[in-house]
Amino acid sequence: MIVHKIHRVSCAALLLLSSYILTQTGVAQPKAASYGYSLTLNGHALMVSAVSLNSQGVLAWVDGNPATKQSKPLPFRVYLRRAGAVVRCRMSDETQAVYSAQLHDILPVARPGDELVLELAATDAKPSVSRVINVINYDWLFPGDNC
Repeated sequence: MIVHKIHRVSCAALLLLSSYILTQTGVAQPKAASYGYSLTLNGHALMVSAVSLNSQGVLAWVDGNPATKQSKPLPFRVYLRRAGAVVRCRMSDETQAVYSAQLHDILPVARPGDELVLELAATDAKPSVSRVINVINYDWLFPGDNC
């Protein structure tokens, strides 16, 4: 029983550490990085492929390095997709472009397995770029079977 709890705590700590390392290192964002665009969470480059239902923060796309003041915010669309269909509720709207989005405005209607889709609003000067992030149910204090 104690070994199982230690394993769960160790697994949660390893997941937290790896998420932190991925957000702090220069892991490239595939298509977006080649155009000089970065998806950010609270002003830091976002390099994860999943977010928890309990995640919080401000999402934004920027042109340039997000660590510098020269980076410029870019308009984007943010919405949830469930089983291939768009979930229209609150901030989840594939028709409206925004410059930032609060996760706490989007995730209350999300379910585990949904996809958080972030599409850079395409213009003549900027190609269409998108990022899909999976929504998972993960409790950091009591990981249960998530580990």
